Amino acid sequence: MKKTVVKVQRPEKLIKWQERLEAAKSGQDLSLMDKREFLYLGDRHVEKNINSVNQPKKQSNNIWNIGFEFIESQVNNQIPMPTVKSKREGFDTQAAMIADSISNDIKESDIEAINDRNERITPLQGFSIIEVAWNPNFKHHLYRGEIELIGRHPKQLVTQPKVYNLQKMDYFFILSDVTKDYVQRRYKKDLSGEEEQYPENTRLFDTDQNSSGSATAAQDSEEEPLTEIVCWYKDEDGDICKYVWINDTQLEDLPKFFYRRNNDGTYMETEVLDRDIVDVDGRPIAYKGEKVPMFIPSRYPVSVRINVPRNFHFGGQSDLDVIGDQQDSIKRVVHKMEEKIIKGGSIIKALEDHDRLKITDEIYQIIRGTQQQLAAIGTLDLTADISKDLLYCQEQYRIAQSMLGITNSFQGKEDVTATSGKAKQIQVQQASGRLNSKMFNKNVHFKELFEIIFEHKIAFYDEIRPYLAQDIEGNDSFGEFDKYLLLQRDKRGNLYWNTDFLIGTDGVYGLPKDPMFMYEQTMALFSAQAIDVQQLWTILEGLQFPAASRIKQQWSEKMNQQEQMAQMEQMITELQQQIEQMGGENQQLQGALEQTSQSNAQADADAMQAANEGQRQQYEQQRQQEDSAHQKAMDIAKLQVEASKIKSA
Repeated sequence: MKKTVVKVQRPEKLIKWQERLEAAKSGQDLSLMDKREFLYLGDRHVEKNINSVNQPKKQSNNIWNIGFEFIESQVNNQIPMPTVKSKREGFDTQAAMIADSISNDIKESDIEAINDRNERITPLQGFSIIEVAWNPNFKHHLYRGEIELIGRHPKQLVTQPKVYNLQKMDYFFILSDVTKDYVQRRYKKDLSGEEEQYPENTRLFDTDQNSSGSATAAQDSEEEPLTEIVCWYKDEDGDICKYVWINDTQLEDLPKFFYRRNNDGTYMETEVLDRDIVDVDGRPIAYKGEKVPMFIPSRYPVSVRINVPRNFHFGGQSDLDVIGDQQDSIKRVVHKMEEKIIKGGSIIKALEDHDRLKITDEIYQIIRGTQQQLAAIGTLDLTADISKDLLYCQEQYRIAQSMLGITNSFQGKEDVTATSGKAKQIQVQQASGRLNSKMFNKNVHFKELFEIIFEHKIAFYDEIRPYLAQDIEGNDSFGEFDKYLLLQRDKRGNLYWNTDFLIGTDGVYGLPKDPMFMYEQTMALFSAQAIDVQQLWTILEGLQFPAASRIKQQWSEKMNQQEQMAQMEQMITELQQQIEQMGGENQQLQGALEQTSQSNAQADADAMQAANEGQRQQYEQQRQQEDSAHQKAMDIAKLQVEASKIKSA
């Protein structure tokens, strides 16, 4: 049963923003956006002749959808990662902490799915959108809240008229489909029985204004979504504010959106530290109990990626708008070619009495008759020549390629103009050069996205958050993001947040997007010995080569084992050298000892010889003395004998 809606008086603020939304929507060409979407999907309608007032009555049976082909050819699912450099000396560690932490936030988000859609939306509609949101309801054991990324379709964005840079706008609106249950759960408002206000901004409508998005149920169905309207605007102080409503019901009014509030609703200007803060070198930055100013983000939480810049126009140039004439012309000619082929062919000629032969249009029919009857049967070829039609289509295709800067080589097709692999590589590089503006604008978009995330991290990351990074050798390393390491003191000793960092993106756009090209270049560098095996597998790991991480780890373990073995062998060699050196010294010592021994032996021999000679001389002298004494004794004896003889005589 439909609920009776009681009309209430609208707040003045709601009336103000409703009027501005209607004025801004009047400058939006939603039908053109829908037309582009259906052209991408293969719309069979053809445009009327520009010189005629009559609408075409026929549609194309067979579509050569070159718009779809060219958009898909440009899809690049590489996600740029942040690079951060400090403008102050001595903050390289903090810069690395910021870059690694943002990289983790990007990888944990839905960026891959969002980027895959935006790779098609951007050239299709001329621009795409990513919104950065803070989810305070996210719960973790160690912290609360998380940064989330939301992709928005260009139809959902209604911008301030005649302002072409989103961050410089005074206001803009984002329209979304939400369920009545969501409104009840999120805003505690019962809007059952109300109708959707702006379905043309939240789904697609064909040329007959038939919705191709949500189911077209009855208007009073409780399953019908509602249009949630979020207005982002800047107040007189330049602070970001948020205002939300559905139909005539105000849901949220949050002036100074990024300011924190006390329980009584007043703004918090400072917070009190619950711990001492020291820098990476252990030097104190701030002390427990000190007051720290609240960080307030200065950017809208929305980043726009444009396709190709367009003067005095928000967003960029759509590729389908550029090649629209060629696409429509090809649809007409291909349809004409199909009719020529189907309605052409051959007819059988026969005489009037041949009806008795029962000739039909059956393939490989066997006709029986007399020889004269069969001889009278003939055929007439009515096949139309479509060679010129085909050449015309190919020429229109070539013109569309030229206008977008896409070549057959860039699309991976056979290219007869590229006579060698080097020539084909040059053509791919030239095509990439012509598409460089689109790559540059994607780079600018992600740079702004990283800057918005950085501001959100300082504003909301009160607890320490872990992150995973890689060291210089490509191995996993672990770190923690602590926003309080970004605190600094001015000359007066007051604390402030150091945001003097240059945030950019890595150079993922300098090379072709084809992984095979990257593999070939990597192997060429390895063959030229410009990189070693460890660096080879680090690069292949970055290119997501199958099992590269496991092989790299195995290789690293193998190299560590070889290094340990080499160290052990070196130790053994050094020990052997020491032993050999000691052996040589021992030999020298032994030689010296032998020489000394020989010298001592010679000296002993000489001394012995001298002693023997002295003993001999002493012996000779003693013997001579003894002989002399004996001779004297003999002489005395002889004298005594002679004396006895004389005495006897």
